[in-house]
Amino acid sequence: MMQHYKLFLGIAVLVVAASWACVLIFGLHPGADVTGGVEWQITFSGEAAPREVLAVFEEGGAKAQVSSKGENIVIRTEAMSAAERAAHEAALTERFGAFQTMSFSSIGPAIGRELQRRSWWALGGVVAAIALYVAWAFRKVSYRIPSWQYGAVAVIVLLHDVSVPLGVAAVLGRFGMFSFDTTVIVALLVVLGYSVNDTIVVFDRIREHLLDERRRTLPLRDIMSQSIRETLPRSINTSGTTLATVAALLILGPASLTPFLLTVLAGVIAGTASSLFFAPQLLYLLQRRD
Repeated sequence: MMQHYKLFLGIAVLVVAASWACVLIFGLHPGADVTGGVEWQITFSGEAAPREVLAVFEEGGAKAQVSSKGENIVIRTEAMSAAERAAHEAALTERFGAFQTMSFSSIGPAIGRELQRRSWWALGGVVAAIALYVAWAFRKVSYRIPSWQYGAVAVIVLLHDVSVPLGVAAVLGRFGMFSFDTTVIVALLVVLGYSVNDTIVVFDRIREHLLDERRRTLPLRDIMSQSIRETLPRSINTSGTTLATVAALLILGPASLTPFLLTVLAGVIAGTASSLFFAPQLLYLLQRRD
């Protein structure tokens, strides 16, 4: 596997570039709990197009963004009082008939900014803690590979694993199927933990072989290839079980969990692939000794 390490690294770089291109082009479409305001999901008994619902809000003097999400209509607008909500409900009922509120979340802009700030600090703190832990865990194995490189590679791989779900979120958000809220931040933290676990399993197998007197003199490329082959069944089985569970929740679970589950789904796929086809290859690239 290591004989094609440049190909795998090139694919990883292209995936990250494509993901961030999607983020820059489409944006992340933050939810109400991030920016502040109201996010209202409703289902009409009859037919109602997003542009028709938007017209109702504009006639009432409110600025809103309206999109469809499956059978639901998602309305994002500025914070509203109970009287304003009642007025909008009356106007919607008069125009389209009876409807059901699936979810309604309202949060002030100051709280939204604070949640956003704390969420990004949490992500940064987790990444820094992971880098320090990996470097510390491999501190006694500096033969052929300095211990700090394990931590550095782990962080770079985590950036890849976070970029992929962010790109997916941007694309789906462009079509009104995804809103970037605090549950997505939580999902990204889950992805970080899951991904680094897969990466450490591969690194640990490399460490075992480097400490083995019978194998440590082999070319580093052979040692890493063997480590990947030995951990491949475990990674596929573990990730397959996780993906099956997440897919079942996507199909049978509530719509409110969709952003969280989609983020985990994309992150687990990216993390499994990167732990086998990106992390060892990048670690090998830093050596260039064999």
